Amino acid sequence: PTARPASQPPARDFELVVRPAAPVVTVRSLRRVAPGATERLDASVLAGVHPARARASLLLASGPALAAAAMIEELVAYPYGCTEQALSAALPQLYADRADMAAQNMAAQNNVRTAVNNVLGRQRSDGSFGAWSVLGEGTPWLTAYAYDVLTRARSAGQDVPKASLDLTAAHLRRLLDSREDPRAAAYAAYVLAREGAIKPAEVRRYALAHGDKATTRLELAHVAAALAAIGERPPAMALFDAAVRKTRGAAIFDDYGSDLRAAAALVTLLAAASPDAALAARLATSLEESVARNTHPSTQELAWLAVAASRLQGDAAPLRATVGGSALAAIPAGRPQRVTLQPGAQPLRAGYTVQHPGTTPLRLQLSVRGAPTAAPAAVADGYRIARTLHDPGTGTPVDGRTLRQGQLVLVVIQGASTRDAAIQKVLVADLLPAGREIESTQMDGAGELGLVPVIGRASRTDFTSARDDRYVAALTLGARGRFQLAYLARAVTPGVYEAPGVLVEDMVAPRFRAQAAAGRLTVTAADGSTMARANQPARTQAARTPAARVVSR
Repeated sequence: PTARPASQPPARDFELVVRPAAPVVTVRSLRRVAPGATERLDASVLAGVHPARARASLLLASGPALAAAAMIEELVAYPYGCTEQALSAALPQLYADRADMAAQNMAAQNNVRTAVNNVLGRQRSDGSFGAWSVLGEGTPWLTAYAYDVLTRARSAGQDVPKASLDLTAAHLRRLLDSREDPRAAAYAAYVLAREGAIKPAEVRRYALAHGDKATTRLELAHVAAALAAIGERPPAMALFDAAVRKTRGAAIFDDYGSDLRAAAALVTLLAAASPDAALAARLATSLEESVARNTHPSTQELAWLAVAASRLQGDAAPLRATVGGSALAAIPAGRPQRVTLQPGAQPLRAGYTVQHPGTTPLRLQLSVRGAPTAAPAAVADGYRIARTLHDPGTGTPVDGRTLRQGQLVLVVIQGASTRDAAIQKVLVADLLPAGREIESTQMDGAGELGLVPVIGRASRTDFTSARDDRYVAALTLGARGRFQLAYLARAVTPGVYEAPGVLVEDMVAPRFRAQAAAGRLTVTAADGSTMARANQPARTQAARTPAARVVSR
Protein backbone atom coordinates (compact mmCIF):
# COMPACT_ATOMS: atom_id res chain seq x y z
CA PRO A 1 0.00 0.00 0.00
CA THR A 2 1.05 3.60 -0.64
CA ALA A 3 2.58 5.26 2.40
CA ARG A 4 0.70 8.24 3.78
CA PRO A 5 2.75 11.48 3.75
CA ALA A 6 3.75 12.57 7.22
CA SER A 7 2.05 15.94 6.67
CA GLN A 8 -1.32 14.35 5.91
CA PRO A 9 -3.51 13.90 8.99
CA PRO A 10 -5.05 10.47 9.55
CA ALA A 11 -8.56 10.01 8.20
CA ARG A 12 -11.22 8.13 10.14
CA ASP A 13 -14.74 7.28 9.04
CA PHE A 14 -17.65 6.94 11.44
CA GLU A 15 -21.01 5.49 10.48
CA LEU A 16 -23.90 7.46 11.96
CA VAL A 17 -27.30 5.81 12.10
CA VAL A 18 -30.10 8.36 12.05
CA ARG A 19 -33.72 7.86 12.98
CA PRO A 20 -36.51 10.44 12.88
CA ALA A 21 -37.31 12.21 16.12
CA ALA A 22 -40.99 11.27 15.82
CA PRO A 23 -42.32 7.69 15.65
CA VAL A 24 -43.16 6.25 12.27
CA VAL A 25 -46.83 6.46 11.29
CA THR A 26 -48.99 4.43 8.96
CA VAL A 27 -51.65 6.37 7.07
CA ARG A 28 -54.51 4.36 5.56
CA SER A 29 -57.25 5.48 3.23
CA LEU A 30 -60.03 3.45 1.67
CA ARG A 31 -61.47 4.33 -1.73
CA ARG A 32 -64.09 2.72 -3.93
CA VAL A 33 -63.96 2.73 -7.74
CA ALA A 34 -67.13 2.12 -9.70
CA PRO A 35 -67.05 -0.17 -12.76
CA GLY A 36 -65.58 1.71 -15.70
CA ALA A 37 -64.31 4.55 -13.50
CA THR A 38 -60.75 5.84 -12.96
CA GLU A 39 -58.94 6.81 -9.73
CA ARG A 40 -55.77 8.92 -9.71
CA LEU A 41 -53.01 8.74 -7.09
CA ASP A 42 -50.21 11.29 -6.95
CA ALA A 43 -47.61 12.71 -4.56
CA SER A 44 -50.37 14.19 -2.40
CA VAL A 45 -50.79 10.78 -0.78
CA LEU A 46 -47.41 11.42 0.93
CA ALA A 47 -48.63 14.60 2.63
CA GLY A 48 -47.34 14.71 6.19
CA VAL A 49 -44.52 12.15 5.83
CA HIS A 50 -40.95 12.41 4.53
CA PRO A 51 -41.16 11.04 0.96
CA ALA A 52 -37.54 9.87 0.65
CA ARG A 53 -37.91 6.91 3.01
CA ALA A 54 -41.67 6.41 2.92
CA ARG A 55 -43.22 3.13 1.82
CA ALA A 56 -46.51 3.04 -0.02
CA SER A 57 -48.62 0.13 -1.17
CA LEU A 58 -52.01 -0.24 -2.78
CA LEU A 59 -54.36 -3.14 -2.11
CA LEU A 60 -56.98 -3.81 -4.78
CA ALA A 61 -59.90 -6.09 -3.96
CA SER A 62 -63.42 -6.78 -5.11
CA GLY A 63 -64.39 -7.83 -1.59
CA PRO A 64 -63.55 -6.28 1.79
CA ALA A 65 -60.07 -4.72 1.61
CA LEU A 66 -58.14 -5.83 4.69
CA ALA A 67 -54.46 -5.20 3.98
CA ALA A 68 -52.92 -8.17 5.76
CA ALA A 69 -49.35 -7.57 4.58
CA ALA A 70 -49.35 -3.94 5.76
CA MET A 71 -50.70 -5.02 9.14
CA ILE A 72 -48.01 -7.67 9.46
CA GLU A 73 -45.34 -5.08 8.70
CA GLU A 74 -46.65 -2.94 11.57
CA LEU A 75 -46.71 -5.91 13.94
CA VAL A 76 -43.16 -6.94 13.06
CA ALA A 77 -41.94 -3.34 13.45
CA TYR A 78 -43.54 -2.92 16.88
CA PRO A 79 -40.42 -2.59 19.03
CA TYR A 80 -41.35 -3.69 22.55
CA GLY A 81 -42.07 -7.43 22.40
CA CYS A 82 -44.08 -8.57 25.40
CA THR A 83 -45.48 -12.10 25.09
CA GLU A 84 -48.80 -10.92 23.67
CA GLN A 85 -47.07 -8.70 21.11
CA ALA A 86 -44.67 -11.48 20.05
CA LEU A 87 -47.58 -13.90 19.61
CA SER A 88 -49.61 -11.30 17.72
CA ALA A 89 -46.75 -10.71 15.29
CA ALA A 90 -46.36 -14.46 14.73
CA LEU A 91 -50.03 -15.45 14.35
CA PRO A 92 -50.88 -13.88 10.96
CA GLN A 93 -47.50 -14.83 9.54
CA LEU A 94 -48.52 -18.48 9.84
CA TYR A 95 -50.79 -17.71 6.89
CA ALA A 96 -48.22 -15.81 4.82
CA ASP A 97 -48.94 -17.96 1.75
CA ARG A 98 -52.46 -16.53 1.59
CA ALA A 99 -54.08 -13.14 0.93
CA ASP A 100 -51.61 -10.43 -0.12
CA MET A 101 -48.72 -11.94 1.87
CA ALA A 102 -47.21 -14.49 -0.54
CA ALA A 103 -44.00 -12.49 -1.08
CA GLN A 104 -43.35 -12.54 2.66
CA ASN A 105 -43.53 -16.31 3.07
CA MET A 106 -39.85 -17.03 3.74
CA ALA A 107 -39.32 -14.02 6.00
CA ALA A 108 -42.54 -14.93 7.80
CA GLN A 109 -41.23 -18.40 8.65
CA ASN A 110 -38.09 -16.90 10.16
CA ASN A 111 -40.09 -14.32 12.11
CA VAL A 112 -42.40 -16.99 13.50
CA ARG A 113 -39.46 -19.15 14.51
CA THR A 114 -37.94 -16.27 16.47
CA ALA A 115 -41.25 -15.46 18.15
CA VAL A 116 -41.86 -19.09 19.10
CA ASN A 117 -38.44 -19.38 20.72
CA ASN A 118 -38.92 -16.13 22.64
CA VAL A 119 -42.34 -17.15 23.93
CA LEU A 120 -41.24 -20.64 24.93
CA GLY A 121 -38.50 -19.02 26.99
CA ARG A 122 -41.23 -17.38 29.07
CA GLN A 123 -43.12 -20.58 29.92
CA ARG A 124 -43.41 -21.12 33.65
CA SER A 125 -43.18 -24.44 35.48
CA ASP A 126 -46.98 -24.66 35.80
CA GLY A 127 -47.48 -24.32 32.03
CA SER A 128 -48.58 -20.65 32.07
CA PHE A 129 -46.66 -17.84 30.36
CA GLY A 130 -45.25 -14.64 31.83
CA ALA A 131 -46.17 -11.37 30.16
CA TRP A 132 -42.59 -10.11 29.81
CA SER A 133 -40.38 -12.93 31.14
CA VAL A 134 -40.52 -16.31 32.82
CA LEU A 135 -40.44 -14.47 36.14
CA GLY A 136 -43.63 -12.58 35.35
CA GLU A 137 -47.03 -13.62 36.61
CA GLY A 138 -48.85 -16.00 34.29
CA THR A 139 -52.28 -14.73 33.26
CA PRO A 140 -55.06 -17.15 32.16
CA TRP A 141 -56.09 -15.46 28.91
CA LEU A 142 -52.49 -14.92 27.77
CA THR A 143 -51.74 -18.60 28.41
CA ALA A 144 -54.71 -19.69 26.28
CA TYR A 145 -53.54 -17.32 23.53
CA ALA A 146 -50.01 -18.73 23.70
CA TYR A 147 -51.36 -22.28 23.38
CA ASP A 148 -53.50 -21.20 20.41
CA VAL A 149 -50.60 -19.67 18.50
CA LEU A 150 -48.01 -22.31 19.45
CA THR A 151 -50.26 -25.20 18.35
CA ARG A 152 -50.97 -23.43 15.05
CA ALA A 153 -47.21 -22.91 14.63
CA ARG A 154 -46.53 -26.61 15.26
CA SER A 155 -49.17 -27.55 12.68
CA ALA A 156 -47.46 -25.18 10.23
CA GLY A 157 -44.17 -27.04 10.65
CA GLN A 158 -42.47 -24.98 13.34
CA ASP A 159 -40.43 -26.80 15.99
CA VAL A 160 -42.60 -26.54 19.10
CA PRO A 161 -41.84 -29.25 21.70
CA LYS A 162 -44.87 -31.46 22.44
CA ALA A 163 -43.88 -31.54 26.11
CA SER A 164 -44.29 -27.75 26.33
CA LEU A 165 -47.72 -27.93 24.74
CA ASP A 166 -48.79 -30.81 27.01
CA LEU A 167 -47.74 -28.81 30.06
CA THR A 168 -49.83 -25.83 28.98
CA ALA A 169 -52.79 -28.05 28.02
CA ALA A 170 -52.82 -29.48 31.55
CA HIS A 171 -52.80 -25.93 32.94
CA LEU A 172 -55.73 -24.94 30.71
CA ARG A 173 -57.76 -28.03 31.70
CA ARG A 174 -57.41 -26.99 35.33
CA LEU A 175 -58.58 -23.51 34.33
CA LEU A 176 -61.88 -24.92 33.05
CA ASP A 177 -62.81 -26.05 36.55
CA SER A 178 -61.44 -23.10 38.51
CA ARG A 179 -63.92 -20.41 37.36
CA GLU A 180 -61.02 -17.97 37.81
CA ASP A 181 -61.55 -16.23 34.47
CA PRO A 182 -64.60 -17.25 32.37
CA ARG A 183 -63.34 -15.53 29.20
CA ALA A 184 -60.00 -17.34 29.40
CA ALA A 185 -61.79 -20.60 30.25
CA ALA A 186 -63.96 -20.33 27.12
CA TYR A 187 -60.83 -19.69 25.04
CA ALA A 188 -59.18 -22.71 26.69
CA ALA A 189 -62.20 -24.90 25.91
CA TYR A 190 -61.95 -23.94 22.25
CA VAL A 191 -58.22 -24.45 21.73
CA LEU A 192 -58.22 -27.71 23.70
CA ALA A 193 -61.18 -29.03 21.69
CA ARG A 194 -59.54 -28.00 18.40
CA GLU A 195 -56.36 -29.85 19.33
CA GLY A 196 -58.16 -32.93 20.68
CA ALA A 197 -56.68 -32.28 24.12
CA ILE A 198 -60.01 -32.55 25.94
CA LYS A 199 -62.82 -35.11 25.90
CA PRO A 200 -65.93 -34.14 23.91
CA ALA A 201 -68.09 -34.81 26.96
CA GLU A 202 -66.14 -32.17 28.89
CA VAL A 203 -66.74 -29.63 26.11
CA ARG A 204 -70.48 -30.36 26.11
CA ARG A 205 -70.62 -30.05 29.88
CA TYR A 206 -68.74 -26.76 29.83
CA ALA A 207 -70.94 -25.32 27.06
CA LEU A 208 -74.12 -26.37 28.87
CA ALA A 209 -72.96 -24.76 32.11
CA HIS A 210 -71.42 -21.56 30.71
CA GLY A 211 -72.70 -20.92 27.19
CA ASP A 212 -75.61 -18.74 28.28
CA LYS A 213 -73.51 -16.84 30.84
CA ALA A 214 -70.95 -15.40 28.41
CA THR A 215 -70.27 -11.70 29.00
CA THR A 216 -68.49 -10.86 25.72
CA ARG A 217 -68.93 -11.64 22.03
CA LEU A 218 -65.62 -13.50 21.81
CA GLU A 219 -66.33 -15.59 24.91
CA LEU A 220 -69.59 -16.73 23.31
CA ALA A 221 -67.84 -17.38 19.99
CA HIS A 222 -65.16 -19.49 21.70
CA VAL A 223 -67.81 -21.71 23.28
CA ALA A 224 -69.45 -22.04 19.85
CA ALA A 225 -66.13 -22.90 18.20
CA ALA A 226 -65.41 -25.50 20.88
CA LEU A 227 -68.73 -27.23 20.09
CA ALA A 228 -68.04 -27.00 16.36
CA ALA A 229 -64.63 -28.62 16.89
CA ILE A 230 -66.26 -31.76 18.35
CA GLY A 231 -68.93 -31.92 15.62
CA GLU A 232 -71.84 -30.33 17.52
CA ARG A 233 -72.82 -28.08 14.62
CA PRO A 234 -76.47 -27.08 15.43
CA PRO A 235 -75.78 -25.73 18.94
CA ALA A 236 -72.52 -24.21 17.71
CA MET A 237 -74.25 -22.23 14.96
CA ALA A 238 -76.94 -21.05 17.41
CA LEU A 239 -74.22 -19.66 19.68
CA PHE A 240 -72.37 -18.12 16.72
CA ASP A 241 -75.59 -16.35 15.73
CA ALA A 242 -75.93 -15.01 19.29
CA ALA A 243 -72.29 -13.89 19.23
CA VAL A 244 -72.83 -11.86 16.05
CA ARG A 245 -75.57 -9.88 17.80
CA LYS A 246 -73.65 -9.38 21.06
CA THR A 247 -71.43 -6.39 21.86
CA ARG A 248 -68.71 -6.02 24.44
CA GLY A 249 -70.19 -3.05 26.26
CA ALA A 250 -68.27 -0.77 28.61
CA ALA A 251 -67.00 -3.46 31.01
CA ILE A 252 -63.23 -3.92 31.32
CA PHE A 253 -61.76 -7.43 31.40
CA ASP A 254 -58.19 -8.72 31.50
CA ASP A 255 -58.40 -10.28 28.04
CA TYR A 256 -56.71 -7.70 25.75
CA GLY A 257 -60.10 -7.34 24.06
CA SER A 258 -62.21 -4.92 22.07
CA ASP A 259 -65.24 -5.15 19.79
CA LEU A 260 -62.98 -4.86 16.74
CA ARG A 261 -60.72 -7.70 17.93
CA ALA A 262 -63.78 -9.82 18.71
CA ALA A 263 -65.32 -9.18 15.28
CA ALA A 264 -62.08 -10.09 13.47
CA ALA A 265 -61.62 -13.28 15.53
CA LEU A 266 -65.29 -14.15 14.98
CA VAL A 267 -64.77 -13.99 11.20
CA THR A 268 -61.87 -16.43 11.57
CA LEU A 269 -63.79 -18.82 13.83
CA LEU A 270 -66.85 -18.77 11.57
CA ALA A 271 -64.78 -19.40 8.45
CA ALA A 272 -63.30 -22.51 10.09
CA ALA A 273 -66.59 -23.81 11.51
CA SER A 274 -69.05 -23.15 8.68
CA PRO A 275 -68.82 -23.88 4.94
CA ASP A 276 -71.35 -21.08 4.38
CA ALA A 277 -69.20 -17.94 4.37
CA ALA A 278 -72.03 -15.45 3.79
CA LEU A 279 -72.20 -14.42 7.44
CA ALA A 280 -68.41 -14.10 7.68
CA ALA A 281 -68.40 -11.96 4.53
CA ARG A 282 -70.99 -9.58 6.01
CA LEU A 283 -68.90 -9.28 9.16
CA ALA A 284 -65.82 -8.61 7.04
CA THR A 285 -67.53 -5.65 5.39
CA SER A 286 -68.20 -4.13 8.80
CA LEU A 287 -64.55 -4.83 9.71
CA GLU A 288 -63.39 -2.85 6.70
CA GLU A 289 -65.42 0.15 7.86
CA SER A 290 -64.22 -0.18 11.46
CA VAL A 291 -60.57 -0.26 10.39
CA ALA A 292 -61.03 3.00 8.50
CA ARG A 293 -62.30 4.65 11.69
CA ASN A 294 -59.72 3.19 14.09
CA THR A 295 -56.69 5.48 14.25
CA HIS A 296 -54.74 3.49 16.86
CA PRO A 297 -55.39 -0.28 16.57
CA SER A 298 -53.89 -2.58 19.17
CA THR A 299 -51.59 -5.48 18.32
CA GLN A 300 -54.49 -7.86 19.05
CA GLU A 301 -56.71 -6.04 16.57
CA LEU A 302 -54.01 -5.98 13.87
CA ALA A 303 -53.23 -9.68 14.32
CA TRP A 304 -56.81 -10.94 14.09
CA LEU A 305 -57.64 -8.55 11.24
CA ALA A 306 -54.72 -9.96 9.25
CA VAL A 307 -55.80 -13.54 9.98
CA ALA A 308 -59.39 -12.71 9.01
CA ALA A 309 -58.11 -11.35 5.69
CA SER A 310 -56.35 -14.64 4.98
CA ARG A 311 -59.45 -16.71 5.79
CA LEU A 312 -61.79 -14.77 3.49
CA GLN A 313 -60.16 -15.76 0.21
CA GLY A 314 -62.47 -16.89 -2.55
CA ASP A 315 -65.57 -15.09 -1.28
CA ALA A 316 -65.63 -12.25 -3.80
CA ALA A 317 -65.85 -11.83 -7.57
CA PRO A 318 -62.85 -11.96 -9.95
CA LEU A 319 -60.81 -8.76 -10.09
CA ARG A 320 -59.87 -6.72 -13.16
CA ALA A 321 -57.89 -3.49 -12.99
CA THR A 322 -55.08 -1.54 -14.63
CA VAL A 323 -52.52 0.39 -12.55
CA GLY A 324 -50.26 2.95 -14.21
CA GLY A 325 -51.13 1.62 -17.64
CA SER A 326 -50.19 -1.99 -16.80
CA ALA A 327 -52.96 -4.56 -16.53
CA LEU A 328 -52.73 -6.71 -13.42
CA ALA A 329 -52.09 -10.39 -13.89
CA ALA A 330 -55.08 -12.71 -13.75
CA ILE A 331 -56.26 -12.82 -10.14
CA PRO A 332 -58.32 -15.70 -8.71
CA ALA A 333 -61.76 -14.82 -7.37
CA GLY A 334 -61.52 -12.85 -4.16
CA ARG A 335 -57.72 -12.77 -4.04
CA PRO A 336 -56.50 -9.20 -3.37
CA GLN A 337 -53.68 -7.76 -5.43
CA ARG A 338 -50.99 -5.71 -3.70
CA VAL A 339 -49.07 -3.13 -5.71
CA THR A 340 -45.99 -1.47 -4.23
CA LEU A 341 -45.69 2.20 -5.14
CA GLN A 342 -42.34 4.00 -5.28
CA PRO A 343 -42.77 7.19 -3.19
CA GLY A 344 -39.44 8.81 -4.06
CA ALA A 345 -39.47 7.84 -7.72
CA GLN A 346 -40.88 9.61 -10.73
CA PRO A 347 -43.96 7.33 -11.12
CA LEU A 348 -45.65 8.58 -7.96
CA ARG A 349 -44.59 12.17 -8.51
CA ALA A 350 -46.12 11.93 -11.97
CA GLY A 351 -49.12 10.07 -10.64
CA TYR A 352 -50.67 6.61 -10.90
CA THR A 353 -53.96 6.01 -12.67
CA VAL A 354 -56.09 3.06 -11.56
CA GLN A 355 -58.59 2.02 -14.23
CA HIS A 356 -61.36 -0.44 -13.44
CA PRO A 357 -62.91 -2.12 -16.49
CA GLY A 358 -64.66 -4.76 -14.39
CA THR A 359 -68.33 -5.20 -13.62
CA THR A 360 -68.24 -5.03 -9.80
CA PRO A 361 -67.09 -2.15 -7.57
CA LEU A 362 -63.36 -2.12 -6.82
CA ARG A 363 -61.96 -1.34 -3.37
CA LEU A 364 -58.59 0.40 -3.01
CA GLN A 365 -56.80 0.56 0.31
CA LEU A 366 -53.75 2.82 0.25
CA SER A 367 -51.18 2.34 3.02
CA VAL A 368 -48.37 4.88 3.46
CA ARG A 369 -45.77 4.30 6.16
CA GLY A 370 -43.13 6.87 7.00
CA ALA A 371 -41.68 9.41 9.38
CA PRO A 372 -43.90 12.46 9.92
CA THR A 373 -42.61 15.80 8.72
CA ALA A 374 -43.74 17.49 11.95
CA ALA A 375 -43.47 16.39 15.57
CA PRO A 376 -46.72 15.04 17.03
CA ALA A 377 -48.80 17.59 18.90
CA ALA A 378 -49.25 17.16 22.63
CA VAL A 379 -52.26 14.99 23.44
CA ALA A 380 -53.95 13.80 26.63
CA ASP A 381 -56.76 11.29 26.12
CA GLY A 382 -57.28 9.15 29.21
CA TYR A 383 -53.84 9.90 30.67
CA ARG A 384 -51.57 12.74 31.74
CA ILE A 385 -47.78 12.60 31.53
CA ALA A 386 -44.82 14.94 32.11
CA ARG A 387 -41.03 14.63 32.17
CA THR A 388 -38.73 16.73 34.35
CA LEU A 389 -34.96 16.73 34.86
CA HIS A 390 -33.26 17.03 38.26
CA ASP A 391 -29.84 17.13 39.84
CA PRO A 392 -29.33 13.52 41.02
CA GLY A 393 -27.73 14.58 44.30
CA THR A 394 -30.08 17.28 45.50
CA GLY A 395 -33.27 16.86 43.51
CA THR A 396 -33.04 20.47 42.32
CA PRO A 397 -34.86 20.96 38.99
CA VAL A 398 -32.59 21.29 35.95
CA ASP A 399 -33.38 23.19 32.76
CA GLY A 400 -33.77 20.29 30.34
CA ARG A 401 -33.31 22.52 27.31
CA THR A 402 -29.57 23.09 27.88
CA LEU A 403 -27.06 20.63 29.38
CA ARG A 404 -23.28 20.55 29.64
CA GLN A 405 -21.37 17.72 28.02
CA GLY A 406 -20.88 15.02 30.64
CA GLN A 407 -23.64 16.38 32.92
CA LEU A 408 -25.56 13.68 34.79
CA VAL A 409 -29.28 14.24 35.30
CA LEU A 410 -32.12 12.36 36.95
CA VAL A 411 -35.04 12.06 34.52
CA VAL A 412 -38.37 11.81 36.33
CA ILE A 413 -41.55 10.81 34.51
CA GLN A 414 -44.84 11.38 36.29
CA GLY A 415 -48.21 10.37 34.95
CA ALA A 416 -51.74 9.46 35.87
CA SER A 417 -54.79 7.81 34.41
CA THR A 418 -57.98 9.84 34.15
CA ARG A 419 -60.02 6.70 33.42
CA ASP A 420 -62.11 4.49 35.70
CA ALA A 421 -61.02 1.20 34.11
CA ALA A 422 -59.98 -1.24 36.83
CA ILE A 423 -57.20 -2.87 34.78
CA GLN A 424 -54.96 -0.77 32.56
CA LYS A 425 -51.82 -2.24 30.98
CA VAL A 426 -49.81 0.81 30.01
CA LEU A 427 -46.53 1.36 28.23
CA VAL A 428 -44.32 4.40 28.79
CA ALA A 429 -41.73 5.25 26.12
CA ASP A 430 -39.28 8.13 26.42
CA LEU A 431 -37.41 8.50 23.12
CA LEU A 432 -34.01 10.05 23.74
CA PRO A 433 -32.59 13.05 21.91
CA ALA A 434 -29.38 11.97 20.19
CA GLY A 435 -27.15 13.98 22.55
CA ARG A 436 -28.27 12.13 25.69
CA GLU A 437 -27.66 8.54 26.83
CA ILE A 438 -29.17 6.43 29.58
CA GLU A 439 -26.74 5.81 32.42
CA SER A 440 -28.86 3.58 34.69
CA THR A 441 -32.44 2.47 35.25
CA GLN A 442 -31.75 0.59 38.49
CA MET A 443 -33.51 3.06 40.71
CA ASP A 444 -35.00 0.63 43.21
CA GLY A 445 -32.19 -1.83 43.88
CA ALA A 446 -29.43 0.78 43.88
CA GLY A 447 -31.46 3.18 45.97
CA GLU A 448 -30.54 6.29 44.01
CA LEU A 449 -33.99 7.73 44.50
CA GLY A 450 -33.51 7.44 48.24
CA LEU A 451 -30.89 10.17 47.90
CA VAL A 452 -33.56 12.54 46.62
CA PRO A 453 -36.36 12.60 49.22
CA VAL A 454 -38.28 15.33 47.40
CA ILE A 455 -38.78 13.00 44.44
CA GLY A 456 -39.70 9.80 46.27
CA ARG A 457 -39.76 6.20 45.20
CA ALA A 458 -40.40 4.90 41.69
CA SER A 459 -43.54 2.94 40.90
CA ARG A 460 -43.38 -0.82 40.57
CA THR A 461 -43.10 -1.86 36.91
CA ASP A 462 -43.85 -5.07 35.04
CA PHE A 463 -40.94 -4.43 32.70
CA THR A 464 -38.18 -1.85 32.28
CA SER A 465 -35.65 -1.53 29.48
CA ALA A 466 -32.81 0.91 28.75
CA ARG A 467 -32.38 0.85 25.00
CA ASP A 468 -29.97 2.71 22.76
CA ASP A 469 -32.56 5.27 21.78
CA ARG A 470 -35.29 5.13 24.45
CA TYR A 471 -36.36 4.28 27.97
CA VAL A 472 -39.28 1.83 28.15
CA ALA A 473 -41.44 0.75 31.08
CA ALA A 474 -44.65 -1.27 31.36
CA LEU A 475 -47.02 -0.94 34.30
CA THR A 476 -50.41 -2.18 35.41
CA LEU A 477 -52.63 0.62 36.74
CA GLY A 478 -55.98 0.65 38.45
CA ALA A 479 -58.76 3.19 38.13
CA ARG A 480 -57.26 6.71 38.05
CA GLY A 481 -53.91 5.27 39.06
CA ARG A 482 -50.76 7.36 39.26
CA PHE A 483 -47.19 6.42 38.49
CA GLN A 484 -43.68 7.79 38.80
CA LEU A 485 -40.61 6.51 36.96
CA ALA A 486 -37.00 7.64 36.93
CA TYR A 487 -33.68 6.92 35.30
CA LEU A 488 -30.22 8.47 35.17
CA ALA A 489 -29.03 10.00 31.91
CA ARG A 490 -25.92 11.82 30.76
CA ALA A 491 -25.38 14.51 28.12
CA VAL A 492 -22.69 13.13 25.83
CA THR A 493 -22.41 14.90 22.48
CA PRO A 494 -22.38 18.67 21.90
CA GLY A 495 -25.02 19.81 19.44
CA VAL A 496 -28.66 20.80 19.06
CA TYR A 497 -31.17 17.98 18.95
CA GLU A 498 -34.88 17.34 18.65
CA ALA A 499 -36.27 16.09 21.96
CA PRO A 500 -39.39 13.92 21.44
CA GLY A 501 -42.17 14.16 24.00
CA VAL A 502 -42.56 11.29 26.47
CA LEU A 503 -45.47 8.97 25.64
CA VAL A 504 -47.85 6.75 27.62
CA GLU A 505 -50.52 4.56 26.06
CA ASP A 506 -52.84 1.72 26.99
CA MET A 507 -51.43 -1.32 25.19
CA VAL A 508 -54.88 -2.92 24.97
CA ALA A 509 -56.67 0.24 23.83
CA PRO A 510 -53.98 2.51 22.29
CA ARG A 511 -56.52 5.22 21.50
CA PHE A 512 -56.15 6.12 25.19
CA ARG A 513 -52.80 7.85 25.29
CA ALA A 514 -50.92 10.97 26.28
CA GLN A 515 -47.84 12.53 24.76
CA ALA A 516 -45.97 15.59 25.94
CA ALA A 517 -44.97 18.28 23.48
CA ALA A 518 -41.65 17.86 21.68
CA GLY A 519 -38.82 20.31 22.34
CA ARG A 520 -35.11 20.83 21.73
CA LEU A 521 -31.99 19.92 23.64
CA THR A 522 -28.73 21.85 23.39
CA VAL A 523 -25.61 20.13 24.72
CA THR A 524 -22.63 22.46 25.14
CA ALA A 525 -18.96 21.48 25.23
CA ALA A 526 -16.57 22.59 27.97
CA ASP A 527 -15.68 25.67 25.91
CA GLY A 528 -19.37 26.57 25.58
CA SER A 529 -19.67 25.51 21.93
CA THR A 530 -22.25 23.11 20.56
CA MET A 531 -19.80 21.35 18.23
CA ALA A 532 -17.71 18.32 19.14
CA ARG A 533 -13.98 18.95 18.84
CA ALA A 534 -12.20 17.32 15.92
CA ASN A 535 -10.04 15.15 18.18
CA GLN A 536 -13.06 13.94 20.17
CA PRO A 537 -15.22 11.50 18.22
CA ALA A 538 -18.93 12.03 18.70
CA ARG A 539 -20.73 9.33 20.67
CA THR A 540 -23.92 8.21 19.01
CA GLN A 541 -26.53 5.65 19.80
CA ALA A 542 -27.68 3.04 17.33
CA ALA A 543 -31.12 3.85 16.11
CA ARG A 544 -33.98 1.41 16.19
CA THR A 545 -37.26 1.66 14.35
CA PRO A 546 -39.64 3.75 16.45
CA ALA A 547 -42.98 2.33 17.58
CA ALA A 548 -45.45 2.06 14.74
CA ARG A 549 -48.57 4.10 15.20
CA VAL A 550 -51.50 4.15 12.89
CA VAL A 551 -53.44 7.13 11.58
CA SER A 552 -56.38 6.73 9.22
CA ARG A 553 -57.87 9.33 6.95
